[in-house]
Parts: sequence; structure tokens; C-alpha cells
Amino acid sequence: MNSTLVALLPAFALCMVLAEVKYLMRARLHGDAEVRAVLAVAGRVGMTIDRRELGDRIGGRLRRQGRAMAFAAPFVAVPGIVAAFWMPADTSGAVFALPLWIVIACMQFTESSVAVAEGFRLDPDRPRVANARRRTRADYADPVVRIGTRVFVLLAAAISVVAVFSIGAEAALLGLTALLAIAALVVAELLAQSLAGHPQHARDDDELRWDDALRALAINDLYVAPFGLAGLAMLSSGLAAAASTNSALWPLSFVTPIALLAALVIGLVRRPAHRAVRRLWPEAAGA
Repeated sequence: MNSTLVALLPAFALCMVLAEVKYLMRARLHGDAEVRAVLAVAGRVGMTIDRRELGDRIGGRLRRQGRAMAFAAPFVAVPGIVAAFWMPADTSGAVFALPLWIVIACMQFTESSVAVAEGFRLDPDRPRVANARRRTRADYADPVVRIGTRVFVLLAAAISVVAVFSIGAEAALLGLTALLAIAALVVAELLAQSLAGHPQHARDDDELRWDDALRALAINDLYVAPFGLAGLAMLSSGLAAAASTNSALWPLSFVTPIALLAALVIGLVRRPAHRAVRRLWPEAAGA
């Protein structure tokens, strides 16, 4: 068996156990735990809940998402296990974690898709409302998140190319990591457009506004996947440059952590879902 796969098996097992615990707990939300989970989501999207029925509806949506993800999680890990089996046995450095990041990226794509697909359940005999105009990716995806992720991925790719051509064949995995980040960005863009156009309906305007907020949360979270892979490529390139005997590469060891830290700070301070709700529902911006 590949030694890289053997070394990563405990990490894979731990990740899968934590993921299953997380999703199973979400699937069994009730009582105070459900209230805390719903309020946590409300905090992320910058909205309030003024009706118990609405809170219950959001909690039910979270439970269905948890059940779907608990079932899907083991299958989502397969690409990462295949990658670990394929990687060279002598892989070292930060790029050693590439299979784990592949699992995280696939998990995020799946979770965002489930979050939109498992919308509010409606009774066929009850009234319903829908948006007059079909939503697009631009309605939900924060421009700073989208453009910033693109710039970050391209910067990581450029730094990885410099590292590969300067260090040699032993840095080939850096180039592969950067290519995977670009591929993940393409998938995120296409998936964001598809999820934005998914049929949307709700019982009333409050529920429709919440559906927009939850969609915005899921669609912006898609960009975590390419960002994480690009960050891994950038970090690995910086470490490789710091260890290189080529002094021309040493500036990379300073540029990469600064760029990574700046991108992390920007990502943490923004609230893209809240901004999307304010754009789509300006009359309810304070709700």
C-alpha cells in the first residue's frame, strides 16, 4: 500500500468521524440545540427571526441538510483517498496535505448544493410566493469574494509556476495543486450559477428573504474550495522557496504568507450573505 495513503489514513478517519458527528447532530436538532443552530445561521446572514414558526421552518431545513450530508459524506471522501493512493511515497512538506484538501473541497461543493436543493418544504394546498425575476450568480455571490478568489488563485498559480521551474521536478506537485485550485474555481463558478437559478418558492416574503439569505450563504461558501487549494499551493511554494539554495526565490517565502494572511483577514471580516440580502431586499435591510 502507498505509504502516503497509510500516513494519511488516521487523518482521513478523523475528518470523516468529525464530519459525520457534525451532520448527524444537525440531523437530530431539537430543543435548545435547534435554537442555537438557527440563531448561529441568523448571525452569519445578519438577520433576525421574529416568528417561532419561521424558526421551526429553518430548523427543519437544517435537519434535512444534515441527513443528506451524513449519507453523502463517505462518498465525497473517495476523491481524496484516490489522490492519496496516487501521490508519490516520498511526498513531504505542506503539499502532503493535498488529499485532505481535496476532500474538504468536495465536501464544500456537496454541502452548498444540498443547502440549496433542500429548501423550504411547501404544502401543495397552501399559498406560495416566488421572485418575479430569476436570480443569477451575481445576485448572491459577493463581488469581493468572487474577484478576490480569482486573483488569489491566479497569484498562487503564478507563484507555483515560478517555484516549479526554479526548483525542478521535485516541485511538480506544487504545479498540480495550483491546477486543482484553478479547476476548483471553475467548478465553483459553474455551480454558483446553477444553484442561483434553482427553482425558488416560499410561503411568504419573510421566508423568501430567508431563502435568499441561505442561498447566498451556500453560494459564497463555494469559494472556500478554490481558496483553500490555492492557499495550500501558495504556502507550499513559500516553504519550498525558503528551503531552496536559489537566493532569487527567497522573496517568495515572504510574499506568500503576507498574501495568504491578507486574504484570510478579508474573508473573515466580510459578511457576503448579509450584503446579498441588503442588495436583494433593501426595504428589509434592518430585518
